[in-house]
Formats: sequence, structure tokens, C-alpha cells
Amino acid sequence: LTILNSTNGCYHCNTIILKRNGEQDYCQRDPTCPSRYYQLEDDQDLYPSDITLCSPCHELCGTCSGAGVERCESCMFVIAANGSCAYQCDNGTELNEQSNVCISVTTPVATDNVNIGVLAGGVSAGLMFILVITILLVLICTCIQNFRRSKIIDNQHGNAIQLPNSKQGDTAHSTIPGEHFTDGSNDDSYISTSFTK
Repeated sequence: LTILNSTNGCYHCNTIILKRNGEQDYCQRDPTCPSRYYQLEDDQDLYPSDITLCSPCHELCGTCSGAGVERCESCMFVIAANGSCAYQCDNGTELNEQSNVCISVTTPVATDNVNIGVLAGGVSAGLMFILVITILLVLICTCIQNFRRSKIIDNQHGNAIQLPNSKQGDTAHSTIPGEHFTDGSNDDSYISTSFTK
């Protein structure tokens, strides 16, 4: 056995349990470090080689292999969503009671906002489509009306045509099959004649 100090009543010790600040806390005969402690190697040169030094794990660790939270092998409280040990779950995560792991959750407010945005976009696209169709229909109807109006005007003007006067008694033949024009005077000017069928 190794002489320690008499502050805790021990004069000889096999295993020294250290505080977080590195000072001696207590000694024990068992060479195995207690739970939530790890065997320290860095300061071994300050003590005889047959003494085991045990240093406490990080306070977030349940068990560890060295100093610091990154050396935790298990967690004392919860496992954060990023896999590290933490006191509690961060915002946007909730604790799974069975695994003691924080999992990401989607808040209803965020979901509603996304749904509203998608709905608004769909309504806007629908209204734009209806507007384009309406404009096209108006243009088509306008073109049809203008075409019909021009046909009516052409038919009204086609009831009478002007032909040069031919010799008396001659018959002016129209270019339309089955129709002919009859001359009514000997005047050299153009005259208005009607179709005779």
C-alpha cells in the first residue's frame, strides 16, 4: 500500500479518486475506477506506477473514456438530436421517453404556413389560367363577329354591278354560270343592271 495523506483518515491507498480540479478526493482498495470515472494516465508520473488514478467524467456523461463531453460513452440526462449528451432537448426537438433521445419535430404552425403558401400559389395559378382563357375567348368571338359583318356587307354590295354598255340587242353574259345580263340602252356610259335568272 502507498502512503497518501491523513485528511480522510487513509495512510495507505491502491486507487486514488480525484476531484474535478485534480485534487485528491478519497482512496479505495479496488483498483477499478467507480462509475462515472475514468482511469487517468496523464498525471501518472506524479504518483507511483502501482497507483490507479481515477478522474471524474464530464457532468453530462453517464460513463466515459476520457475528459470532455466528446468522450462520453453514455449520457447522464438526454441524447441531443446531433448525438451529443445534453441537459435537455433543444427547441424543435422532443424527447423519446423509451430511447431517451431527442428527435426533430415539425411544429403545426410551420406546417400550416407551408400549406397556406402552397394553396395560395395554386389559387394564383388557377386564376391566371382562367384569365388567359377568357381573353382568348373574347378575341375569338370578336374575330367571328367581324368576319360575319364583312360577309353581310359584301352580300349587300353584290346585288348590283356596273358593266360597260354593249350594242343594242346584245346580251352581256355574266361570269356566273346560269346567269346573264340584258342591256337596256345605247348609252356609252356604264349602266346598272340586275341579275336575271
